[in-house]
Amino acid sequence: MRVMNRLTSRLIIVFRNALTQTFDLDGNSFHNGIAHFKKFAHGSAYTENTLQRLKRGPPWNVLFFGTDNFAVASLKELHSETLSGGILNVHGSLLPRWRGAAPIMHAIMNGDTITGVTIMKIHPHRFDVGEIVCKTEVPISWNSKSGDLTRQIAEVGSKALVDVLKNLENTFTMAVPQPNTGITKAPKMTEQRAKIDWAKVTCYNVQCLYRALDDNFPLWTTWHGNTVKLREMVMKQKYTQEQKYHTCVHNDSQCSNENEHFKTNSKYPKGSDVKLQEETIPGAVIYCKRTKVLRVCCVDGWVEFRKVHVKGRKPMTAHDFYNGFISKRKAVDHVFG
Repeated sequence: MRVMNRLTSRLIIVFRNALTQTFDLDGNSFHNGIAHFKKFAHGSAYTENTLQRLKRGPPWNVLFFGTDNFAVASLKELHSETLSGGILNVHGSLLPRWRGAAPIMHAIMNGDTITGVTIMKIHPHRFDVGEIVCKTEVPISWNSKSGDLTRQIAEVGSKALVDVLKNLENTFTMAVPQPNTGITKAPKMTEQRAKIDWAKVTCYNVQCLYRALDDNFPLWTTWHGNTVKLREMVMKQKYTQEQKYHTCVHNDSQCSNENEHFKTNSKYPKGSDVKLQEETIPGAVIYCKRTKVLRVCCVDGWVEFRKVHVKGRKPMTAHDFYNGFISKRKAVDHVFG
């Protein structure tokens, strides 16, 4: 069952009469083929009583099920007075952290090591602020990307939802208010968020952005006016382990000047096809023949990518980008914008 959508991460369950009727979930599906559960509940055969109740329909509707945008009609229905039984929302974070449309992306982008699923009540005209029915934690590994984590959270959310639906009579009475502390927002992501400003990011920052966005919005930069998407980053656990030491190496006055090319203490790494220089600047890009990667300088070191996609061209390897673009310019111009 796909509970969490890649961007909005929502599953809405609307109860017609949840406080007066229970439903025996000993099968593996909702009614009328609206959505299918995997066999998390024990047993796969319906009892005669359950079959009769399936024909009448369970006490809920799946009103909204994982698309990228809320339809106006769905929103109006959510706010109508006919839904007196109540509404549950399956949300892909541990509320109140990461309220909004893109909780999984924001959790990864900000370096969280724990996220999870919250099943909550929906308040009229507002999302992600209602009382919490249950929470389930999900660890985030150092190399988890948003696509994989979304699928993992979907599995956990499916099981949690089945458990909640088995006990509808107590579902709403079990809910507790969200705390007033620890609230963070997770607004919808856009392609612009994937643009790298090399003078302001560490290796750790770039890796977090890559893990959070690559499955939907590949990281991108510019090469002398051309948009270049950066693909297949070589992820390294040391970036996570060392991130607490990798803050901006410049003083505040330098960092406030966006037009200045900041220098770092990072020399060109071994294996590069250029001469070593005493200093390099963020955005400097080199090709390593030994490992067949592009290396790009951040404020504290180098990140590596195996492939790129120049706008208007087919995706290409790091070697092809070197032959077609880098090698045709002077070394001083080997810089991403």
